[in-house]
Amino acid sequence: MPAGFFSEGCVVAVRAGGAEYERVWVCEHVEFAEAYMSRALELLGKGNPYDAAEKLWASVRRVTLALTELALGRVAPERGETWRAFIARALRVAGLESGRAEELALVFVEVRDRLHGAVFYGAVYEEQEHKPVFEKGFEYVRVVAGLVSRLAGATT
Repeated sequence: MPAGFFSEGCVVAVRAGGAEYERVWVCEHVEFAEAYMSRALELLGKGNPYDAAEKLWASVRRVTLALTELALGRVAPERGETWRAFIARALRVAGLESGRAEELALVFVEVRDRLHGAVFYGAVYEEQEHKPVFEKGFEYVRVVAGLVSRLAGATT
């Protein structure tokens, strides 16, 4: 993957935080996502799925923060809204069709629960079960990073 792939078209977003405005550095989120994803790939190549799972989760989380900040103006769901629904909503705002948005939102949950939770914290790795989740997680980061780049370009 080319260096800087995630940071093209990156902007600084400004979000209302009560009476004050808080600067949110979208570029930082996508740059960290790129670094974490590269490290996850490296760790998988070295046969360490446990630490790779945590790095991929960090990548997914950071690119999701950039997406939701740009698309919805917030980085966490509203009270009573699930993360899955929140992310699907952000993906739809970013231009994905509803079915694809739901599919990718589920990947966020799978990476969080199955890789971050079961593999990293639970120290349980079963290649047949978890390798497909890794693959979907890498795809998620690539797709969402592209959406972030497009959204960022639209806001400049």
